[in-house]
Amino acid sequence: MGEIVGAAVVSHVPPIVMPEDVRRGLNNGEESSLVPGLHRLRAECLDRLGADTFVVFDTHWFTLVEMVVTSHGRRTGNYTSDDLPGGMPAMPYDIPGDPERPDSGWTA
Repeated sequence: MGEIVGAAVVSHVPPIVMPEDVRRGLNNGEESSLVPGLHRLRAECLDRLGADTFVVFDTHWFTLVEMVVTSHGRRTGNYTSDDLPGGMPAMPYDIPGDPERPDSGWTA
């Protein structure tokens, strides 16, 4: 069993998962200050902790189960935001997993 090495409550908005050109297109060509801030948080804090697992509690990513552990080889699909379906319809995602995790493939 591992240990908790950090925790944070982080401000966010659903468009942070959009490609940069789409985000900028929605914001008169400008980048939101939130995205560079999150990159800075990762570089200055998260990367230094050396954690091998991140647990994210997010009200924007609805599932029909209580949680999803992304330990498959990859997770791909299209996501439509429940609370912003007009602004985020069928956003493609392709994220790596970690099939070597002991809890691989488990959902509850």
